[in-house]
Amino acid sequence: MVGKMRLFAISDEAFNGIGFPTPDKPFVNVAWKAIMQKKDEDTKKEVLPHWPFSLCRRVDSAKVCVMPKYRVPNVGCTLQALSHNLALLPPIGEVGAILTNSQNAFSGSTTPLNILIVPFPFKIGTSSFKDGTPQGRSGKYFSVSQDWVPEAEEFAIFISDLVIEAEKTSEKVGLIVLPELALDFEKAKAISRKLAKRFSNLEGLITGVAEHKADGKIFNSSYSCFFADNGQGDRIESEGTQPKHHRWCLDRSQIERYGLAGVLNPSRNWWEQIDIGEPEMANTRLVYYSLLRPNITISTLICEDLARIDPAQGVLRAIAPNLVVALLADGSQLKQRWSARYATVLADDPGSSVLTLTSIGMVFKGKDQTRKFPGNVVRVENQDQKFPANIALWKEPGREVEELELPEGHHSLLLNCAFKSGEDSTMDGRRENTGKVCVSLAGVRPIKCPNLPIWLDDARILK
Repeated sequence: MVGKMRLFAISDEAFNGIGFPTPDKPFVNVAWKAIMQKKDEDTKKEVLPHWPFSLCRRVDSAKVCVMPKYRVPNVGCTLQALSHNLALLPPIGEVGAILTNSQNAFSGSTTPLNILIVPFPFKIGTSSFKDGTPQGRSGKYFSVSQDWVPEAEEFAIFISDLVIEAEKTSEKVGLIVLPELALDFEKAKAISRKLAKRFSNLEGLITGVAEHKADGKIFNSSYSCFFADNGQGDRIESEGTQPKHHRWCLDRSQIERYGLAGVLNPSRNWWEQIDIGEPEMANTRLVYYSLLRPNITISTLICEDLARIDPAQGVLRAIAPNLVVALLADGSQLKQRWSARYATVLADDPGSSVLTLTSIGMVFKGKDQTRKFPGNVVRVENQDQKFPANIALWKEPGREVEELELPEGHHSLLLNCAFKSGEDSTMDGRRENTGKVCVSLAGVRPIKCPNLPIWLDDARILK
């Protein structure tokens, strides 16, 4: 057993820094060149035949996968605490992790990452929720019609105005994040291309989308698009969607909270009408994580996926991204609510910073607001939400959960994220600080759109 553990440690150390492509590590650069190159120039064979699911060449990804990892948990004794650089993952038939990387990862940039979070849609009507039970299926399903989504050009102008306003103080926006189901897939693609061309410093867009497939299937997905100078003019470096792994179930309490009893019978549970799994890969479950900077990886979860262990969280704990972005269609983001509890879990193990974000439309649609009162008594009030609105939560290792409030008359928040270097230690005592950073929230600033478009008509937000 001792010999096996020694061999494991040697293998892990041999891949020191494999997750962080940097000029001063020739071996790591060879591996990353292979990843980027895809095929050997002499033999024309796949250099890494199982990439992007595994770094292995001879071990079939249908048996086991090995991928780069980025953090070591500092609490508990788990298998993930045995290695610094490599993550052992299940076979691709169960759940797979795909690493995408940007040219920005090779830039060596250590400048702060400014994230613009936009809690769109600002208004959601009861009519947006419908009885969506397909013919021939048992049970009850609800559908969501995205009647709040404007034309791509109109929305791109709105986001552009927010970015310009945010950058008036010389803070360059690096990443834009919108909540679950904020846009549809085709418009998200069009908007990302318009933004990539307009802002040379912008590094990416993450948003929740609805994907409608030609065969009638519907997926509730996160869409991530990352930008870099690719020599082709459009700056689109990589893009992809990660479908939601768990359906939302509306029970009586939620139906009453969101005022949906007029369209959905509260005496029964209603399940979200979406398909599960990766549409292009025979319904394989996938978890994407993206290398945005030389030492920063980002992964996304959608609502219920944050609270469920299977199938995504085992993979997340193994690869240990620096930042997890959870896109929600939920009420106020408060320290006492479920999203804060599960964000804390990921901040402990694997040590990721977690951002949750919901829409103003859902915040004002919900009526139940949990508050703490003297004597630590927790009760639920039945009243309309008021500004400032709690649209997001931030949890990082070693710090309390922070509620992020949107003041009245504003349309987004600019988060200033700094990088704190640290040292990770495995259970066998090996220490390492190469590229190990924590994404830390250093500041928050509300942003107001200076030129309000006509299609934004919620007076509570816009006055």
